[in-house]
Amino acid sequence: MLQKILLAFDGSPNSLKAADYALIMAQTNHAEVEIIHVRESVTSYSTRVIYDAFEMEKELTSEAEEIMAQAIEKFKDTGVIFTTSIRTGDPAEVICEEAEKIGATEIVIGSRGMNAVSRFFLGSVSLKVLSHAHCTTIVVR
Repeated sequence: MLQKILLAFDGSPNSLKAADYALIMAQTNHAEVEIIHVRESVTSYSTRVIYDAFEMEKELTSEAEEIMAQAIEKFKDTGVIFTTSIRTGDPAEVICEEAEKIGATEIVIGSRGMNAVSRFFLGSVSLKVLSHAHCTTIVVR
């Protein structure tokens, strides 16, 4: 039985589909949802020109809040109990840690639709979560 769903949300089209899926699952099973957005830290942009770390931090925070607002819009007024969290770090690691911390019975995440070459060089958050999560993980396309 689903009790707590962790929705990993990045604002991408497949993430929006994952939100729809998580919402339906929560309504059907009377489950709670934690929506998490994991943003990169300023230090992860070391290959780019950093004009001002403080300004970049503000920009990343603002972007994360805008992304989370999309998820909140989907869940408000649905009757589903949900919480939100914006975290910083490696997305796969943070998602797995948070799922274990809150006792999630399921993780729902959208597929990024990367090709094989991109997955090889960049890695895939959903693949890493599938490999390391302590609970059932659903990847939505």
